[in-house]
Amino acid sequence: DWDESERAEAEPRHIEGTGNHQANPAWGEVGCHLIRMASADYGDGVEQMSGADRPNPRAISNAVCAQPGPIPSKGALTDFVWQWGQFLDHDLDLTPVQSGGETADIAVPSGDPWFDPTNTGTQVIPFERSAYDPSTGTGPGNPREQFNLITGFIDASNVYGSDLARASWLRLM
Repeated sequence: DWDESERAEAEPRHIEGTGNHQANPAWGEVGCHLIRMASADYGDGVEQMSGADRPNPRAISNAVCAQPGPIPSKGALTDFVWQWGQFLDHDLDLTPVQSGGETADIAVPSGDPWFDPTNTGTQVIPFERSAYDPSTGTGPGNPREQFNLITGFIDASNVYGSDLARASWLRLM
């Protein structure tokens, strides 16, 4: 005989994540707000992008990736480690792009080896902001909140889908 707590643990979980967190049934379900690990850091505290006083993201990327050749891992790790991390990230969140084209293109430094090899100084990396819940971003204490198109659980939703229609379609393949 099972008591109620054991029965709840044994019940199958919902593909869309509803009720999969017993204490907070809406956590991690499709369409819920992404869970922040720190407070929002908008330029105006509500919706404006911050970082105008920070170094150019592409310049940072070029500095971090600048190396004369392969650098073996001290722990003998293979590329599988970062690829697995990428796979897990894609299993936890998927945020759509904001419709209406709210862009914030990234300036490419002149002479960038990949994006501006002819040194025009005019190249940009296209960037569109993520969609957000329109009931958020309305003022102090209510910053923009992005929502998740898949479940927030490590459940292979990036493989099997996060709704019955997608899961059914995949099973036909």
